[in-house]
Amino acid sequence: MGIFTQSDPKLLAAANTIRENLGAAVDQIGCQASLNPDAQLCLVARAYMTAKAQMDALSTDTAAKTDARTRVLTGQVWGVDDIPAGDKVSASISLRDATDRAQTLTTPHDAMALLTTAERSGDELLARAVACQADQMGFDDVAGAYFATRPDKAKVNAELHSLVPSLKNMSATDLFAYALPTPAGLSALNPYRIQQIADNPTFATLR
Repeated sequence: MGIFTQSDPKLLAAANTIRENLGAAVDQIGCQASLNPDAQLCLVARAYMTAKAQMDALSTDTAAKTDARTRVLTGQVWGVDDIPAGDKVSASISLRDATDRAQTLTTPHDAMALLTTAERSGDELLARAVACQADQMGFDDVAGAYFATRPDKAKVNAELHSLVPSLKNMSATDLFAYALPTPAGLSALNPYRIQQIADNPTFATLR
């Protein structure tokens, strides 16, 4: 449980394209012998700021979609989405009470014992609350026992976990998916100064 899957290849490809386009633009600017160093630096700064805006937009859009999907999946696995509409209010109250009880569990043994009791009595919401606590605490055997008889929920939970990164399970590719190296000549400058260089009025007509 809780193993982070690698980032969507399409997102990684989009991020790589932004980096590659920036690199190509910087190389092209550097080949323009007619430009003095200040003019070249201005154009490089513009290209970087454009690429940075694109990368930020990609990251923000991805985060928003991930958050929305996470909320949906959380409701399906741990909420009361599968309860008939007419029973949702009372089910929500019962789940809240069950969650309060489950959150006192601090060992896998106690969690398994309460899960067994809930399963034997047919108390689905208590079993769900215990499994949720077990999932969060890393009691894999307990969570696994719950999902063993609920394959549909297990599948949804697997997707949910894939949206939640864990540093110990992330690759360097995932960690730096949206990283954008600063071009030479700008690497020691902060974003505000780079924007100033890009907006240099001396080169306002330069394209």
